[in-house]
Amino acid sequence: MKNEQNIFEKEIGIIVEGESDKKFTFEICKKVGLDKTRFQIEKISPRGGKTDFFGKEHEFTIKNIKNLIDKTSENPKKILLICDADFKENKKSYDGFQKTKNTLNPLISKLKKEFKNKEIDFFILPDNKNDGNLDSLFLQCATKKITEKSSCVDDYLKCLGAKPSINKKDKLRSQLLISAIGIQKGFNNVGVVADEKAGYWNLDHKALEPLKKFLKKFN
Repeated sequence: MKNEQNIFEKEIGIIVEGESDKKFTFEICKKVGLDKTRFQIEKISPRGGKTDFFGKEHEFTIKNIKNLIDKTSENPKKILLICDADFKENKKSYDGFQKTKNTLNPLISKLKKEFKNKEIDFFILPDNKNDGNLDSLFLQCATKKITEKSSCVDDYLKCLGAKPSINKKDKLRSQLLISAIGIQKGFNNVGVVADEKAGYWNLDHKALEPLKKFLKKFN
């Protein structure tokens, strides 16, 4: 995976966790008709990851976002943050939808003070109200190309006696399903296969409507 980041040059700057999220979000933006000349998607940091949204009481997060903005430019006029909810069963202060939202709210307040002339908003995957992540969305929206292998994956996990934690369960299943159809593009690649032409995601699935509705506000 590439770790490069670019300075925001377009009107809408979308900040996500990692490379897979970046590719997935690009496909959804296209799906809702956002003009690609108006938006740009970057990872929160070169390495990526949810931790970098919340490090050191937001100090690290704000620094990361500043690194994406040219002080001499009016762009981006809008900054959108998109991250996973993950699952409340984990012990981190930002795991699960409600804890993630509670942690993001003060960050947004700080960002609005830091960037007074910019519109700032956020969306928490999978649907801005429930626990889950990008892999959870994939399992809901996967096409028959993927789901027809579900029983194989179930048998494989049963044979191994695998009992992944709730936060790893969806990720493990999604990666095994993608591997089962012969795609090898590195771990955490559900976004990499989001290209609608590939036929692995049903980008018309109702589970994607909350995210689409959010993005359409900036159309």
